[in-house]
Amino acid sequence: MDPLPPATSKLALPGWPCQFDCLTCGACCLHAGGVLLLHDDVARLADHFGLTGDEVRVRYTSDGEHLRTKGRQQAGSASDDPACVFLDGKRCTVYEARPQVCRDYPVGGAACLRERGRIGLPTAPDAPSPDHRREGASD
Repeated sequence: MDPLPPATSKLALPGWPCQFDCLTCGACCLHAGGVLLLHDDVARLADHFGLTGDEVRVRYTSDGEHLRTKGRQQAGSASDDPACVFLDGKRCTVYEARPQVCRDYPVGGAACLRERGRIGLPTAPDAPSPDHRREGASD
C-alpha cells in the first residue's frame, strides 16, 4: 500500500485557539454507514484505483449504491464496525477521490462536533487536544 498523503486539510474556526486537521481526525468517518455514492463518486474512485465503475460497486459498496463499512467489507460479514471502508486509523486513504458527501461535510458544524465528542475529541474552544495545532505554532 502506498504511504498516506501528508495532512493538508486544515480549518481554523473563529474563536478556536487551534485548527481542525481533517486528515488526522476521522471522527465523521467512524460512523459512515449509508453513505450514498453518486455516479461521479464511482467514476472518481474507479480512476483512483484503476478499476471500472462496476468493479468499484462490487468491491466497495454493500448494494451497488451505498459505501461499505469496515464491518461489511465482505458479503455476509457479521462485524459491527461502522467505520468507512477507506478509513485507516484516523486517515482517509482516498482523500483526493473521496465521495461528494465527504467533500461537502460541514467541518466544525453540529454533526462534526457531535462525532468529535463521541470519540473524546474537543467540542469547545477551551478544550484543544493533540490533533489540533495552535495557530502560529511551529511544527
